[in-house]
Parts: sequence; C-alpha cells; structure tokens
Amino acid sequence: MLAHSRNEATDEILDTLSHPLRRRLLFSLYERDSDSGELPLHRVSNLAFEEENVRVELYHVQLPKLEEKGYVCWDGDEDTITEGPEWNQIEPLLRLLYNHLNELPSQLRGTASLP
Repeated sequence: MLAHSRNEATDEILDTLSHPLRRRLLFSLYERDSDSGELPLHRVSNLAFEEENVRVELYHVQLPKLEEKGYVCWDGDEDTITEGPEWNQIEPLLRLLYNHLNELPSQLRGTASLP
C-alpha cells in the first residue's frame, strides 16, 4: 500500500509540473531571492499579465490549484506567493530540473532561467 501512495504522490507532482504556467510559477518561486520569502507575481518571468486569458487562468485556475495542493501560499491582497506547507514535496524535483535545465528539451527550458 505504501508504494501505491508513493506512486500517487509522484503522479501528483508530475501532473503539477505538466502545465507550463504552473512550472513557470514554481520555478520563479524556486529562483527568487530566498531572503525575501515572498514572490510578487508581477516578477514572474515571461508572464504576459497584459493578456486577459493569462490573468484569468492564473488567478482562477492555476494559483488555486497550487495553493490547494499546498505547494504555495497565495496572498491575493498583496499579489504574492510564498512556499506552502507542502513545498518540500515538490522542491527536490524543481531543484533537479533546475540544475539540469540545459540538458532538457527547449519546451522545459523556456519555463525557467538558466543557472
């Protein structure tokens, strides 16, 4: 039974990272200045805030999903995100991907800055 729950947790993490907007948010949070703790959403790289469809998807779909899974805490009043209570579940895979970005397909490299 333990292996089954581990597989479900792995599937959930990979599903979370499967969407480019969620990857961009998570990589931006990973890359932020760790002293500040929070990431203003306007500082998320290459995010087209001026496009209505991007804003709608961000605020009504992707941020709520990330917050529900516990990977981020979203402050809608301040328009910031911070590491959520389950951040430690996804951070190791983010770190691994980040450290090997130059070896990944271009579709994945486009979601984070190269180290």
